[in-house]
This record gives sequence, C-alpha cells and structure tokens, in this order.
Amino acid sequence: MLSTTKTGAYYLTGLLAGTAGLFLLLCFFTGPPSNRLWIALTVLAMLLGWVSKKSPFSQLLSLSLLWSAALAISGGAMNAANAAPLILIAAAFLVLNNRKAWLIFALLISVQLAFLLDLVTRESSHGEHTLHFIGMSITFFFAATLLALVIQLMQRSLIAQQQKTQHLRENQLRQEQLVAVGTVSAQFAHELASPVSTLKLLLEELNEQNANDPLAKDLNTTTGRITVLLNDFRDTIQSVQKNTLEMISVTSLEHSLQEQTALMLADIEMHWNMSASNAQVYADKTLLPALLALIRNAKQSAKDTPNTQVQVSSSVSEGNWQFEVKNSISGTPAESLANLGRFAVESEQGLGVGVLLSNATLERFSGALQIVVESDFVRQRVTLPVQDPS
Repeated sequence: MLSTTKTGAYYLTGLLAGTAGLFLLLCFFTGPPSNRLWIALTVLAMLLGWVSKKSPFSQLLSLSLLWSAALAISGGAMNAANAAPLILIAAAFLVLNNRKAWLIFALLISVQLAFLLDLVTRESSHGEHTLHFIGMSITFFFAATLLALVIQLMQRSLIAQQQKTQHLRENQLRQEQLVAVGTVSAQFAHELASPVSTLKLLLEELNEQNANDPLAKDLNTTTGRITVLLNDFRDTIQSVQKNTLEMISVTSLEHSLQEQTALMLADIEMHWNMSASNAQVYADKTLLPALLALIRNAKQSAKDTPNTQVQVSSSVSEGNWQFEVKNSISGTPAESLANLGRFAVESEQGLGVGVLLSNATLERFSGALQIVVESDFVRQRVTLPVQDPS
C-alpha cells in the first residue's frame, strides 16, 4: 500500500470532519423537511467520525454511506456532484488492501447502479435530460473501473521498484562486507608470511643440530602445510584479480573435497555420496575453498549435537550440479539460519562469514546457495550450471 494505516486515518478523519461541516452548512440553505435530513446526516457524520477514527476501512465505509445518502436525497444520478465518490474509490485503493478496497468499490458501484435504475424506471420531470444523466452514470462506471485498475498497476510497479531497490541495497551491503573481509584476510596473510619464513629458518637450524628429533619432523610438516596454504591463498587472489575462469570437472572437485577434508578436518565424521560425473563447471580456484567452508560450517554446527556426522552428496541432473551438505543442529534459530549467506549472522560459532563468502563466490559462477531447515537438520544446497565435455 502507498500509505500507512496511521497516515491514511488522519486524512480520512479530516474528510469526515469536512463532510459533517458541509452537511451542517446545507442545513441553512434548505428548508423543511430537507433541513431535518441534513441535520440528521450531520449528527451521524460526527458520530461515525468519532467511532471509526482508528480504522481507515470503517472511515471509508462511513464516508461511502454518508455520501450515498446525501446524493440520494439530493437527486441521485441527476446530482451534479454524482462523480464525487470517485474520490473515495481512489482513497480506498491507496489506503486499504485489495480485498477491502474492492468492497468499497462494489458498494459505491451498487449505489450508482441503484441511482441509474431509479432514473430509468421512474417518470422524471427532467425527461429531456434523461440521456444526459444516463451518460453521466455510465461515465462514472468506466471512470471508477479505470481509476481502480490504474492505481493497482501503479502500486504493483512501485512495490516491484521498492523490492528491486531493497535488493540492490542488500547486495551493496554484502559487497561492502566482503570487501572488508577480503582486505583483512589479505593483510593477515601478508603479516603471517614473515613469521612463517622466520619459523622455517629456525627449523632448518634445529634440523642441522638434531635431524632425528620427532618434534622437529612434526613442526616441519605443520610449517610446510602453512606454507602451502599461504601459496594457495596467493594463487587464489591472483586468480580472482585476473578473473581467470576455467572448466573444472565435477569428479576432480569431489576428489579434492575429500582430500582436503581428510587433511584439514580429520576429526569430522563424514558420509560421502559422490556422483563421479564427467560434467564440468565453469569456475576458478575460489570454488573449492567456498565448498570447504560449507563443510566446515556444518562441522561447527553439528559438533555440539548427539549426531555429529556430516553428510555430503553430489549429483548432476537437468544441466546443474547439485552439491548438498547436511548436518544436525541444536539451539540455532531458524531465522538466523535462513539469513546465512546473505548477511553476517552472529552466533556462538561465529558470524557466518564463511557461508557469506561462499555464497558470493557461487553467485560469481551463476550458482546459488540455499539454506533449508528441516526439524533438527539443516541442508546447505549448492546449484551450479554444468557443461557436458562431449
């Protein structure tokens, strides 16, 4: 609706007060017995204005009945102000919802139809102008219908524009969040490179002094893993900056996900159901970290539940690769889960930045992420378009 209920009520209250004032004025310009009818309508308008002041629908209904009664006692279809109810029809479609607005519309059209039938069936002293009055009534029907339809079309257009603007604002907010996260991540990676290099030099000296030390071997393995991750991070940043996309097979993605999960998330109880498809997706090196972030998010959600298993399935159908991560949840509001991937969502496990970044990455490849909550489980569904290599 184009106006809030409170604002519409203020305007309609003023219109009711103006109606009561007009009826009171007519009392002084008409003689008996008509002036008694106008006095009664004045009192009724004041009473209805006080009773219905908080309900726009009641106010419009009161105005419709009052104006119809005023037209009925002053000539009906022959009254020069017969088109005045068009104001109420416009107000109804601006202030009320569709169902109530069409009720007001039907009431006023019925009154006009009654005026027209009365004009046609009874013998009138203004018979030479009957066709003119009939034309006025028919014009009212067309004008009222056109006015209602035009206002509804304008409302729908405005609502669609508002939704589009809201969507653009949400995207802008999300992009600002992503830029901030990316900037901080790059800074951390840069700062981390120096101490890792120093640590490698110290480990080399330690190896020279005691090459058989088990602790030194473990440290070498860990440091080597950190170095590989930093190099992968640099390669990923360069891939994003150059916007280098390539065809990646679904099978290689599935194998990489299983290998990376076994290395970095070894404490997760996993159940894999892979497709082994030859189809390919068009993406870059950021796709694998985005999918791993979803598995890591599932691990964090399931670790405090009785069922800690994370189920991962993959399939290709109808030109899309369907990748799904399912895990149990406990204590997380469904509303917060529904906002995952769209905004940063604060929870005991973090802010949901990983899912936010994953969703942004998938959208770059014309993909989509859907969060589905089912009782005590949540599903993270990824959809990506595929191409058949054949």
